Amino acid sequence: MDDQHIAYEKLVAFAAGELDGAVARGVAVHIALCGECAGTVTRFRTIAFLMRTDASQEPPAAVTAKARAIFSRRRSVPLIV
Repeated sequence: MDDQHIAYEKLVAFAAGELDGAVARGVAVHIALCGECAGTVTRFRTIAFLMRTDASQEPPAAVTAKARAIFSRRRSVPLIV
């Protein structure tokens, strides 16, 4: 695959099942060929699964804030929008 990647926000939306039709099919084709984008989708799906199934207590606010900061970082490579 070349150095073009799907926008992080679109990958997360795809992983969450929020994309429909041609857009979802286009992302599916891309991640079949791009290990980096496929890894992002896999990580998001794993995290979402763990969040849905974890019956433990809520994390401290500082931990939640740090996690949001990590996942909100922008890519520095060209994106396909």
